[in-house]
Amino acid sequence: MNQDGICCHLCGHERLTTIAGYEARHCITSDCRPWRKGGRLAICPTCHCVQKIIDEIWQQEVDEIYKVYQINYQNNGKEPLVFDSASGMVLPRSKRLLQCLESQLHFPKMGNLLDIGCGNGSWLHTFNQFAPQWSLTGTELNDITRSHVEKINGVKAFHTCPPFEIAGTFDLITIIEVLEHIPNPKDFLMKLSDKLESNGLLILEFPNYLEDPFDLLVADHCTHFTPSTIKEIIPEQYEIITIATHWIPKKISVVACKRKAHKKTVTPKKEPLSLDSVTQAIKWLEATFDHFSRLPVKGPLGVFGTGIAATWLACELEDKVDFFVDEDLGRINKTFMNRPVYTPSDLPENSHVLIAQPFPLAQKIHHRLAKFGATFYLPPPPQ
Repeated sequence: MNQDGICCHLCGHERLTTIAGYEARHCITSDCRPWRKGGRLAICPTCHCVQKIIDEIWQQEVDEIYKVYQINYQNNGKEPLVFDSASGMVLPRSKRLLQCLESQLHFPKMGNLLDIGCGNGSWLHTFNQFAPQWSLTGTELNDITRSHVEKINGVKAFHTCPPFEIAGTFDLITIIEVLEHIPNPKDFLMKLSDKLESNGLLILEFPNYLEDPFDLLVADHCTHFTPSTIKEIIPEQYEIITIATHWIPKKISVVACKRKAHKKTVTPKKEPLSLDSVTQAIKWLEATFDHFSRLPVKGPLGVFGTGIAATWLACELEDKVDFFVDEDLGRINKTFMNRPVYTPSDLPENSHVLIAQPFPLAQKIHHRLAKFGATFYLPPPPQ
């Protein structure tokens, strides 16, 4: 269905194609709270960007979400852990990202860092441990986390104004899991270029819906990225150095610098046509709900995880879910959505656990948890 009068917030095309069936599923907030049905997802026929329809209705919903936003409340504000299936190591997400950046880049001993959308300062804290002589600046929408961030070693300033209004320039600008919240991200990056030193670096990270269809269900994510749509949001002032989809599971990491004529732009790999891929993603989500809802389970029923995917499935299954399972020790022995959270080794007798994750990741989790006594169920494979 064509949506006239609503422009693409990347390329400005005046007609978007809405994705049928999306409005029938619950949405989830990015801080993992159930949200209502009726969302509107669309794709631009020109730049192929998958996006929410940005209008007064969407903006009102986002304002409502952010009034009570609680970042990583499942673990008292601590950031999520990343499980490396190859090494078996478990690291906070910011430490994993820094490891990957350090393997690719050289950071000077001293410099100035601007972290846009710094939250409660997890990335600033990690970077300070790595480079204690750097001067750190964070920005947020409001003052809620100011006192916490300003206590972090190395932090010299905290701002709630638009980053373009901050005085000075920076050697490193990081925008981690923020750009998907910003309407017209290309214009945002264009304005930001004046804040980056001529030899500075821009680090971006955002969800990859091709690897994580659950991202499409996040109500306050207005843009849903793929590696190929990166070229649509990076303005000509920048040169892309690296596009990585393996550093952090289900995420796209981008390293860019100020454009220099002698450098070559990284060309993203070809991927399925966006209309086909987003339609398949919505169908897979519907198939996942249908598959899990039809299982002949007798005994306590749990959902693996306490993130966006688990929140969505529990919301769809309503009162059928009895508990959650998590490997992050900071999240257990608590309640999530008014249900207990257990470790895999401490599940109720005769438990059944649904692994609500993209199929390749769900297979790895299933293999990891097979030694425990519960019965674990995979989602259907993608078609």
